[in-house]
Amino acid sequence: MREQEIARQKEKARKKRKNVIIASILVVVSVLSIIHVIEFNYVSHVNDGDKTTTSVNTIPWGKVFLASKSLKSTSVNIYYVSWLGCPIGAVDSWAFYLSLSTKLNISHEISFHSSDTNDVFPNTPGLIFGNVTGNGISLHSTYVYGNATNLTVYGDQYQGTAIEYANRVLQNELPTPIYNLEINLTEKVPVQGRGVPSAYLSAYPHLNTNVILTTKNGTFMLNGPLYSPSLLQGLSPVTVYDNLSKYAFINTAAAELSSYINE
Repeated sequence: MREQEIARQKEKARKKRKNVIIASILVVVSVLSIIHVIEFNYVSHVNDGDKTTTSVNTIPWGKVFLASKSLKSTSVNIYYVSWLGCPIGAVDSWAFYLSLSTKLNISHEISFHSSDTNDVFPNTPGLIFGNVTGNGISLHSTYVYGNATNLTVYGDQYQGTAIEYANRVLQNELPTPIYNLEINLTEKVPVQGRGVPSAYLSAYPHLNTNVILTTKNGTFMLNGPLYSPSLLQGLSPVTVYDNLSKYAFINTAAAELSSYINE
């Protein structure tokens, strides 16, 4: 009898351990499912696992284009990727500011800045953005380098090449579908008429300023400047800010951006 009782107790303990293991697995699966739902409600992608998310063979320079029909979001998400000393990021910032200022309370999330003094377009006036959300629009800003492409935003040196470092930063900052699109369109697909991807246009390869916009109708991208940085040479950020309405090329670029942001 005693041996039968011991056997029953062992069997009972075995079943209890099994139930605990099963319950633990179910909890993990449930958590992962919740995370998956949250991510894909935020940025829905119909081709899960597709690492290219676009079929374009070349991309335009300095123009907004349709990057993916399948990558969509229920609200407008703007992923502004740049670096602190970038003259392209500087000039594009004014058009985005004008376009977004009528839709978001963005004035408290900007700071004045000028591009790298050693760049081809030195001291180009611009704005640095924070992150802002409101009225169905979210601006997500990521600056991968500091005032020079060999520095972090904190002014430190980093390990690896400029592109390798940028990829590490972006992988931590961007949703996976956006990251995959970003890498493909800046590091793999060549720019029209240039023969190489935008990250390799410079003598010192690095991630250049680009913006990805997800909307209910698809995902759009701007890679490069909306107008030449030379148009703002010699001006201070304050001067440009105080006279935005007078610069027709900035207002034209802002109007174009608004047509996509209002998608």
